[in-house]
Amino acid sequence: MPSVLLSPINSPEKQDMQTTQWFEGGERPVRSGVYERLAHASSILYSHWNGLYWGGLGSTAEQCLIVKDQRSEWQDLPWRGLADT
Repeated sequence: MPSVLLSPINSPEKQDMQTTQWFEGGERPVRSGVYERLAHASSILYSHWNGLYWGGLGSTAEQCLIVKDQRSEWQDLPWRGLADT
């Protein structure tokens, strides 16, 4: 299993990012940071994992950081991070 890193906020184009596999929503990241989350209707949103819970969702990494301290009502959405290269 690849290690999971937090997503850089000023990353290159999304298609250039190497991501990990999708993890089931009940599985939790090892590290705090911003991750991609698979929302309903297959849209990808961003959320901050603080080690205890997922913060609010945003359409960009920057937006999710604004609401990172607000606990998301969707704690069990699938997620993925950047692959360690």
